[in-house]
Amino acid sequence: MFRLLLLSSFFVASSWGLPKGMPGSSKGDELCTNMGGTCVDWRYYVCNGGVETGLCTGDSNIRCCLSCDQTCQDNENEWSAGDGACEEAGGDCKLNSNYCDGVYTGGKCGGPNERQCCQKPDEGDCPRIISRAEWGARPANPSFMGDSVPNMFVHHAEGPDCYNQEDCMAQVRGIQNYHMDSNGWSDIGYSFLVGGDGNVYEGRGWNKIGAHTQGYNSVGYGTCFIGSFMTKNPTQEAMDVYQQLASCAVGLGKVQSNYEMFGHRQAGSTDCPGDKLYQTIQSWPKWTPGSP
Repeated sequence: MFRLLLLSSFFVASSWGLPKGMPGSSKGDELCTNMGGTCVDWRYYVCNGGVETGLCTGDSNIRCCLSCDQTCQDNENEWSAGDGACEEAGGDCKLNSNYCDGVYTGGKCGGPNERQCCQKPDEGDCPRIISRAEWGARPANPSFMGDSVPNMFVHHAEGPDCYNQEDCMAQVRGIQNYHMDSNGWSDIGYSFLVGGDGNVYEGRGWNKIGAHTQGYNSVGYGTCFIGSFMTKNPTQEAMDVYQQLASCAVGLGKVQSNYEMFGHRQAGSTDCPGDKLYQTIQSWPKWTPGSP
């Protein structure tokens, strides 16, 4: 983190271009440079003007670092006076479009809501997960995978919404029945499911190979939002608890701290996780453009 902060200070001091010795944009990056930005490997820079995806050539780690003019620098200096809670927790405050080698949490930094604290999580960040026994799962014979997988995948069930625990548990049972009886699978396909009630429901769970994203089931967790999200988003409670689940996954070592998050459609021919939700997750930390 200290190395990133030094780079941040160096970069901000030369906000109209990269400092001498730093990699710059190449031909084909005009979408970024025309906005006054520079294409960099976002893992090694903090961009106080923010980071945009899809504007640079190269792999998914090459992203557009937006220019930070004098007003931007003045704002950053003013906002940093309110960073005490994050610093006490051992974190760094920055716009959440920047790379974070832990997870972002709100309410610990000065400035706008999207300026958040990047810190290493712990088990205390885990939400309550309603167990298979609680929702009435049928027995299964799982296959196992190790810790520190590199990916998380977002899905939607493309079925009815649910807004209370009783209804959500019924939906989860119905999804398991469909996956086992119609698809012929050994269990419900998803690792976890999230209801409109703001609860997480255990699917196959931690360290179990799922059946959610063909070709990637053994290298990632698949989380399904219960409902159909072609034209609307899940409830705020559901989206918030997903972020908490992602933080938990990092804190427990189940996924890598630099994991990449994708919508299901990025890994196959499907409209999952729905047009509206897919648009929304592109603004979430760890979303990665392109295919896994």
